[in-house]
Amino acid sequence: MNRATRSVLHGLTAPHRHSSPRTPHIFTKRNYLLSGDDSLNQSTTTINARTEPTITSEHPNSNAFKIWPTITSQPPREIIKPEKRSRIYIDTENTSVALREALLSSELKKAWTAYRLLPASECLLLTHEDHSTLLGLLTAHTHSTIAEAHSVTVIFRMREHDIHLDIRDYHNLMRIYLANNNEAKMLDAMKTMQKVDGVQPDLICYNLLMALYAKSIPRRLDMLTNTWIESLRQMPWARLANMDGWAILIDGYARGGDVEGAEKMYEHVKSKAESAGMEIPAHVHEAAIRMYGLAGKLTDASRVFDFVLRREGPSTQSKTVGSAYQGVNEHLYDAMIEACQACNNLGLATMYFKQVMDMCDQWDEWWTASYLNRHSLITRGVLSLPIKLTPVYDRFKRRDGSNFISDNENRGHLCLLMELYQNQSKENFPRNRAYPLSITFDRMICLAAQANDSRLAFEYLCMHIAHNKPEDISFEYVIRMYIRMGNIDAAHQVYRAMAYFGFRPSVEIAAAITSYGPLDPNAPTTF
Repeated sequence: MNRATRSVLHGLTAPHRHSSPRTPHIFTKRNYLLSGDDSLNQSTTTINARTEPTITSEHPNSNAFKIWPTITSQPPREIIKPEKRSRIYIDTENTSVALREALLSSELKKAWTAYRLLPASECLLLTHEDHSTLLGLLTAHTHSTIAEAHSVTVIFRMREHDIHLDIRDYHNLMRIYLANNNEAKMLDAMKTMQKVDGVQPDLICYNLLMALYAKSIPRRLDMLTNTWIESLRQMPWARLANMDGWAILIDGYARGGDVEGAEKMYEHVKSKAESAGMEIPAHVHEAAIRMYGLAGKLTDASRVFDFVLRREGPSTQSKTVGSAYQGVNEHLYDAMIEACQACNNLGLATMYFKQVMDMCDQWDEWWTASYLNRHSLITRGVLSLPIKLTPVYDRFKRRDGSNFISDNENRGHLCLLMELYQNQSKENFPRNRAYPLSITFDRMICLAAQANDSRLAFEYLCMHIAHNKPEDISFEYVIRMYIRMGNIDAAHQVYRAMAYFGFRPSVEIAAAITSYGPLDPNAPTTF
């Protein structure tokens, strides 16, 4: 160790001694942090002026002590001491508290980001409810493959921390596998729940497995029937109580081509329910409506729809605080519109679509009135009068009252769709409004496209973008219609808008559009 290094170390370790003016002071970031100052750009002279003691004649070594107003000046050692920093930022983004807040608000993206980046110490603070709630949110993921990959991480962490899965966790897992059509993992989950966690499959597990066979292409009616028989063998008491299973059976057999067998099942469950004094729920009748539509019996489908409408009543909201909507819902209308789609009846489907839109207007009116009655300044006083509101605006038009497509429209399809997309937040206001199912919009677009009514199909597509989140199939219906009609410019512009919105077109659509070569995306188009 040389003399310079020894002198520096001696100066750092010697207590209660003033530094020599010949010893240079290197102003580093560490010295700045120890000084407790808030500004790195503040001059050393200001630091010394605040921290140096006053030099008087009584001060020891006053003749040798000297303040240097330069960057090399060093304050006395007894003044430099660690202080608590005024602004300390604690990162709470990836903690168990942040995860629970995201789970309560049902924000899947935020919840998964916090869950994935949790440190090991925070993972120990998670409970079984936290993992189960996240699995439940993954069932609503847009991409089923990504949801399945995320579920593997959740299950691994639960096994790592010795958290046993209950029947709810297996329900969510099987729903994720069902969305991805993964039969092997669904069967493996039913075996794992018995061997590893000691949980017996219930009716929901068997119904989810039946739904997999009912939606598979081609339909596997033999496995659908075997699963139904196995569920009855395990739970004989559920022969009539499992109405969800009956609905899956009727729908699966009707889509599989055995409409006669589906009709026999529907008549059988109706007779058994009437003899037992039970009331068949609405979703069984919805499956029967779809069945009659696939069979081409639109009159029978309308008869069942009218029966459910008379029994359940029109859609109303109960006056009890916190109660749900009473009467029929949008699923019954979607079943009837699907029956009209199977029979290619655009006029009747338009009538039912208008009815479901009016029903959503009533829901919005009641919800807004109840909200204002709870939070209005008038109701906080003596007066507590109910507030009657009218629908905000016509859903078949823009928010300003104009049509989606004006009569003298001379712009292209791409310009119209981009305008709607950019003003979507203004058109879709308020955001808590009720709307029909997204697949209901797709059915109306498909019906109009099959009838080669290009203007009506494009209006339904604009309505879908303004009021709901469209899907890739919505654009493909319109593109196929324009290609079939020979309107290549319009098909190309809808294709460009589809790609801009972030949807991935099918190989068939992409090949058909690119075969025509480059086209002008801003060219005016006709309907």
